[in-house]
Amino acid sequence: MKKHILHRLLCYIISAVVIIICIPPQTSHAVSNPLLRVGLYYGTSALPTANLANEKGSGFSYGFFDSADNFIEVGNTWREKITIAKDKTLFLADGVYCDTKPSTYQSQIGAYHIQLPNRYSSFSEALSVASSYDESGGVPFAFPAYVNGSYCVRLDHFSSAQNASAALSSYPVGSSVVGESTSCYSVIATGSGKIVFEFDAGQSTFLAVKPITMPGEKASTWFKGYQYPGAFEYKRLYGNDITVINAVYADDYVAGVVPYEMSASWPIEALKAQAICARTYAISNLRKHSASGFDICNSTDCQVYYGVYTGEYASRVEEACSATAGLCVYYNGEIASTFYCSSDGGSTESAKNVWGKEVPYLQAVPDPYEELTYANKGIWSVTYTCSELTWLLQNKGYTCSDIVDCYVKTRTPAGNVYEVVMVDKNGREFSFTGEKARSIFYSATLGKSANSIRYEITSDGAGARTTEIYIQDSAGSQKGESKFYVIGSGGAVSAYEGGSVNVITSSGTHSITGAGGSSSGTGTKATYFTLNGTGWGHNVGMSQRGAKGMAERGFSYSEIIGYYFTGVYIA
Repeated sequence: MKKHILHRLLCYIISAVVIIICIPPQTSHAVSNPLLRVGLYYGTSALPTANLANEKGSGFSYGFFDSADNFIEVGNTWREKITIAKDKTLFLADGVYCDTKPSTYQSQIGAYHIQLPNRYSSFSEALSVASSYDESGGVPFAFPAYVNGSYCVRLDHFSSAQNASAALSSYPVGSSVVGESTSCYSVIATGSGKIVFEFDAGQSTFLAVKPITMPGEKASTWFKGYQYPGAFEYKRLYGNDITVINAVYADDYVAGVVPYEMSASWPIEALKAQAICARTYAISNLRKHSASGFDICNSTDCQVYYGVYTGEYASRVEEACSATAGLCVYYNGEIASTFYCSSDGGSTESAKNVWGKEVPYLQAVPDPYEELTYANKGIWSVTYTCSELTWLLQNKGYTCSDIVDCYVKTRTPAGNVYEVVMVDKNGREFSFTGEKARSIFYSATLGKSANSIRYEITSDGAGARTTEIYIQDSAGSQKGESKFYVIGSGGAVSAYEGGSVNVITSSGTHSITGAGGSSSGTGTKATYFTLNGTGWGHNVGMSQRGAKGMAERGFSYSEIIGYYFTGVYIA
């Protein structure tokens, strides 16, 4: 007994020491594994219907999430394949339901139903009543519905309210016509064309569907060619098509990000660093897309996410994620924003120089660890004609005449582009700084972009500027010089007076006539400008290619994160 007490006391002491060592003061009390809502289809990609197939277990539970993110079940089905649809008349064509009538279709599901007058306190009671109506009784549809906190039974289907009203006298007294509610969702047995359940709890409570699994077994549901963990939530924002959301806990979400943001074959320490960055980014950006009804999206706007990864290196992904479960990056007691990019091309950049906001842990650091020759677009080149640059600016809302010059005006101390300038034939300058020094070159129409802010610009001519030599001081200010000085042996300084000096600038080769003299271009007018760069992404935070290089050199995930994020800790 005494040995048992001593053993427990020793464990408490060790635990206390670990807490004192590992948890810095002022650590914020973030939930380590919160429920995340990940937008899969939303906005212009929202769907009239969404098919699900349970990969593990059998059937689905219907319900909703309460304010504490608890799943509240209101019904269930044994069916392994169901379709969630908005409450509209649907047409089945080539195996797909749509709400716009096609020229040919196999079947139709009317949106209007007869609702029986009675209310029921449970799903099972409503299901039992619905089951008593079957096709032999002349009612092709009979199903339970959860409506504003209680249950009812709905029968049949009609394509219009008028048709339903005309048939109302054939049903029990007190029945009513319902249909095309902007907050209603229909659950259809996939392939059968029959509604099996409806959910309508107003505009603030949304249908959620959770696969039924065995105890201890993780859910996995097929949707649009991918398997997803957790549950699904559906929102008809403003009564329109369905926004499809994957409701998933952070650790499972991270496992669906890591192999799509970083190659699963890379060193395990790099994968661990990626897992921690992905988790931290998600938790620090909760509610980023709250206006669209979810926390974060599944694209590069947030992080690429495709649910359960089953590829060749799935075990490595699982190892990296489980070894870092719950861990996040902190700075001064607050959770950090762990931005990362594919590669930085030689140096990361401070957030202030890219996005205009000073972030103490997002500072520029040189990067000798990247292997750019193997990086995806790590070394790149893109050429724009003058007419393309003119079109680019005009289509982005700038009033300019023909662009005749494009050059890098200022760089950051890390050597990245801070300001790029374009000049039109009237001499007007258009200046772009920070992130815009990269994004201004993007055009989906042209299929061209600057992949990073680490580039040089060359051209086939002199451009339009009056050629000057610029001297930049330590503060970054610049001034044109009309006199040139030569430093001789012994440190003697004298003004250079004679002859001509050829100077290569971003706009070509120029001849300088001497002190106080004028300058002239080669006489060749530029017709195109080429950006030659390294790196791919915004250059802020961790370089994924650099993380791989550090892991290959024996650095741990904590050392990788500590290198790219200044003054942070993991907790």
